[in-house]
Amino acid sequence: MQAGAADAGLTVVVDATGAGVASLLDDATARLLEHEARGDHPTILSVPRPAYELIASIKSADLARGVPLIVLGLPLAAHDPA
Repeated sequence: MQAGAADAGLTVVVDATGAGVASLLDDATARLLEHEARGDHPTILSVPRPAYELIASIKSADLARGVPLIVLGLPLAAHDPA
């Protein structure tokens, strides 16, 4: 999990490299609920690049219309696994 400056919001990073998207989303849901229980307000969900690309391919029609990738109510971002 990474936290930026107060005005930048909170990015929740999920690192389930090699896991399926369903497993990744289960992990993300649990982390988001933990943050919300503490009163945090996550603003971005970051997933490993391969998962991002898979989700983007599934939502390609939305992307073509200019709709951003939103997963679990948060904008989706990609990161490269460490």
